[in-house]
Amino acid sequence: MRRAALLALALAACNAPPTSVRVNLSLADGMPVPEQVAINVYDVRGKVIDGAVLGPGGNLPGDVLVLLTASSGSARAYAFGVTNDQIACGAAGQVAVNPGNEVTLALALNEPLPLDSDADGVPDSIDDCPLVSDPDQTDTAGDGIGDACRTQPTPGGDGGDAGNIFTPALDGGTPPPSCGDGVINAGEQCDDGAANSDDPASAATCTTFCRLRAPCGSLVGALAAKIDPQSGHCYVAWPGPHTFEGARYDCQTRGGELASITSAAEDTLVRSIASPTARSWIGLFSPPGGANFHWVTGESLGYAGWAPGQPDNANGDEWCTKYDPVDGWHDTSCGWASSGNLPLENLATAGYVCETGCGNGIVEPGESCEGSACTNTCRTQATCTEAGGVLSPVSGHCYFTQPTAVDYQTAKGSCPAGTHLAILDGPAETFAGQAAAASDAWFALRAASTPGVFAWDLPATDAFDSTRYQGFTGTEPNEPTAPACARLKIGAAWADHPCTDLYLPLCERE
Repeated sequence: MRRAALLALALAACNAPPTSVRVNLSLADGMPVPEQVAINVYDVRGKVIDGAVLGPGGNLPGDVLVLLTASSGSARAYAFGVTNDQIACGAAGQVAVNPGNEVTLALALNEPLPLDSDADGVPDSIDDCPLVSDPDQTDTAGDGIGDACRTQPTPGGDGGDAGNIFTPALDGGTPPPSCGDGVINAGEQCDDGAANSDDPASAATCTTFCRLRAPCGSLVGALAAKIDPQSGHCYVAWPGPHTFEGARYDCQTRGGELASITSAAEDTLVRSIASPTARSWIGLFSPPGGANFHWVTGESLGYAGWAPGQPDNANGDEWCTKYDPVDGWHDTSCGWASSGNLPLENLATAGYVCETGCGNGIVEPGESCEGSACTNTCRTQATCTEAGGVLSPVSGHCYFTQPTAVDYQTAKGSCPAGTHLAILDGPAETFAGQAAAASDAWFALRAASTPGVFAWDLPATDAFDSTRYQGFTGTEPNEPTAPACARLKIGAAWADHPCTDLYLPLCERE
């Protein structure tokens, strides 16, 4: 296995092999270039690449093609930069292997380094035994629980799921022997003795597995809630009803996101708290077309719990996902109301399940930091020194306007260096933009050639999808010809206008 994977490093320029993972490596913005870059790769049964040196850090961005067997299950990778014989930056991630095909895993090396509680060189986020040193990740059973974690029985579980970051209590597992003695021992994040608790309503900060707990917040009106004692994540089911993006915004205001289900064990946990009689939103969506479902955290779709015959895009606009209590996941219309000359949308509302990991001491997918300097969703807060600047409490981005009204094309080039014309791709961003705008302002949305067919006019995480979220209301947008550009109306919603009209530029600093 290891020999085949190492050979792939030399064959990266050749045609894609039948089963492989292409690791896209890059440096995060502002990171100093390391002297060398190396990588460790693991599949479901253990290590397949051990510290392979990929060359000078100046070669990034670049790809590494790793050959795997069809039975590999998952690919977990830890790439790291070395300077002066010290690891200076790193990134870890995982992706489900697709037998007979190539899959992609993107890693952007950054600092601080991913948390490695047991100091075995395998970050917690991809470690199949995060509390016990297990550098080879040997997993004889191939069930996602490292052999080093099998020194104690795991009654009541079915052994876990390959690729799961932590093994939830619902799927077995036992706490470290010393957990609960009031002393923080190796492999423990915390230990408050008898005060350790997995009760979501408790004010405890440490779980019964001695992991930091993410706060659940108020549970008033919730259907049910659970704490995963090994990850510290809090899961809360709410009755709604909301659209997909409305539900997501509510989760964000509570410090979390719509739930991302990346393993069978997590699927079981969500099922145990979601409404038993109605479908609930989870955090899986796709750009229009349904060709690339991914989680709101940015994670690609590895584990999938689709119901039979799903996804089927039956209504022609089913880019979002609901959890059915009977048979699993269903693609569905995202539910945002149509207006003006935008494409018609099938309205859809439902309850939803939120997942909060922010506050558990681990920088995980969808997060960029942990601690008091972060937003309530663990996003780094931008420096916001401009007059009238407003920080989004969700994204941490800063929004501010320029003082002179100009046409749209001029507005695109008028934001200061390191900023750009704002992209308002969710309710939180629109609310922050409205708070920052002293008068009507352009933002980066334009219908270039067809009335009502809009696209973000700058690179964005996702394509503009009015059926998932947009801020137009009533008869807007209603420009009969293109190009037409979008403005944020002071204290109100979006509107489209000829791009030659004059408004203030609304700028965004990430």
